Amino acid sequence: GVRGRRMIRIHAAGLAATVQDRGRFGHLRSGLPTAGPADPQAFAVALALAGLPPDAAAIEIVGLPFAFSCDDRRIVAVTGREVTLRGHAALPAWTAVLARPGQQLTVRGTSRTRFAYLAVSGGIDVPPVLGSRATHLASGTGPFPRALVAGDALPLGEGRGDPAAA
Repeated sequence: GVRGRRMIRIHAAGLAATVQDRGRFGHLRSGLPTAGPADPQAFAVALALAGLPPDAAAIEIVGLPFAFSCDDRRIVAVTGREVTLRGHAALPAWTAVLARPGQQLTVRGTSRTRFAYLAVSGGIDVPPVLGSRATHLASGTGPFPRALVAGDALPLGEGRGDPAAA
């Protein structure tokens, strides 16, 4: 169950943030699109920076700001065009940083930012639906089949909290 699980808590969700992984393959014939990230390269880099395997789930962010906190120490990484991660100070994107328990972090961007990706060590630990954790909003498919909203909490897998050890 969810009791005792470590969570990522959403404080501000932008326009349409969703849980994504590489995508759902083999279901086009039955009318179900692949889903997955709009910018696969930025998505893959975010996963790698957080020490996650290529098939892990992370959050695709459309429309900023997006604010979150984690229940425990986590390595977090944000990628995308002209994005920053703000805690007490601006942190560079395209790098891994340590989030302290309960520390609220905000992903910000510019008018050029279309998609940003947030990966957290341990990954977003929701059960796969038809072989994938990807959200497809139009069909309402996925383990979390809607855009995230403030107040949502998603379970995290076991994760390291020390960037030096990643």
